[in-house]
Amino acid sequence: MILEIKDLNFSYDGHEKVLEDVSISLERGNILAIIGPNGSGKTTLLKCIGNILIPQKGSIDLDGESLDSYERQDIARKIGYVPQVESRGFPSTVYDTILMGRKPYISWEPSEKDLKIVSQIIRKLGLESISMKEINELSGGQRQKVFVGRALAQQPNLLLLDEPTSDLDLKHKLEVLNIIRHQVDQGISAILAIHDLNMALRYSDRIVMLKEGSVYDSGGLDVVTQENIESVYGVKVYITEHESWLTVTPDKPVDGMTID
Repeated sequence: MILEIKDLNFSYDGHEKVLEDVSISLERGNILAIIGPNGSGKTTLLKCIGNILIPQKGSIDLDGESLDSYERQDIARKIGYVPQVESRGFPSTVYDTILMGRKPYISWEPSEKDLKIVSQIIRKLGLESISMKEINELSGGQRQKVFVGRALAQQPNLLLLDEPTSDLDLKHKLEVLNIIRHQVDQGISAILAIHDLNMALRYSDRIVMLKEGSVYDSGGLDVVTQENIESVYGVKVYITEHESWLTVTPDKPVDGMTID
């Protein structure tokens, strides 16, 4: 077990709880998808796991040790985090952005090993032709691949990704998720907070469904049922089984409803 969370509670400034008694676990070599509507606590949960936010109650164990027992640098070596929104900030090339992922290992200046790892990631992600381009000049899909590359440069055991496919076209969605799936198949683990239920079903091994800050249901892909979706999202859907995956399709509009 790479990650175990028990009875996690979090609130901002002591106000209404954003997370309440959340308990989940993740096996090594698996992808866990966290699904749920806006405001259900997905991003907050990822930030608690990544030690960006500190929960008021509960425990998070990483590799069998309490997250509280790790130094910040050790956490940066074990957990890679790709946020939902990345500030463009100051100009930086693709190469230098990915090199930033080696920061937990660099004492003064990058070593030959650091540079080799960055070059390997750039080749693996197919970014050679744009490696010297500034990050601000790239498309959304290209930037997302770079940010995933930066997290991979940390050589983490656990990869956290907050809406990694938001605002991407279908091609780039598939490219990013295929990269994540491949890395997990190589031995790391990943947690995705994701809105796209069909992508969650296709790429994840386990699913946690959040509703109003609590775990509504969790388990295998059978968590995604018509009843659960209607209860959590408030919409009716059809679920179709194909050869090796399920597809969620919204129900048709009710009679008399118009869509602009």
